[in-house]
Amino acid sequence: MKKTITIVSIIVCTVVASVAVSISVFSHAFSSRYPIVLEALSHNEAQQTIEKNENAYLFRFSYSAGLDYEIQMEDGTWVSVIPADSDMWFNNQLSPVLANGENILLVIGTIEPADGAEAWRMLPPEYYLSIEQWFFVAPIHRDYTYEQHSRFFYPKDSLDQYDVDNGDYTIDGSRGSRGTLGPFASHYNE
Repeated sequence: MKKTITIVSIIVCTVVASVAVSISVFSHAFSSRYPIVLEALSHNEAQQTIEKNENAYLFRFSYSAGLDYEIQMEDGTWVSVIPADSDMWFNNQLSPVLANGENILLVIGTIEPADGAEAWRMLPPEYYLSIEQWFFVAPIHRDYTYEQHSRFFYPKDSLDQYDVDNGDYTIDGSRGSRGTLGPFASHYNE
């Protein structure tokens, strides 16, 4: 009886492992069939940049009171920011598929305390953020909830030609008819 249970356990484990490997290979094959347009930084690379550069911050899109933006301070807390001088680069380069609350960006720029409330915002920002460069931090999530196109398998460490073809990311900041969420593409054109 013990021998039968052991044999069945081995067979089940082998089948489960085979399925897991097959799914992994299948996922990689379908997520990498488009050319890579932009690679993301690893979380470790982002942390190393933050440690070396006092003007580097983790940035995220927040939807707690409408669309807000936050950066992570040295102590690990997230504070509300608004891009200064209408430096809304992601509005022209990213669709809501990529500008979602699950994605983290590394931004390099300067912050200044916000000295007055923005009339159109429910919660005033704590800081104004002037952005010089930005990079995705892996994993990159795509939110196809409200989109007509979607895909189940996609690269989590890069943006690819599929993202460009569907208007979810543009290098030149011209998103055309797909709508927008302002121009910032300097580090992609180097």
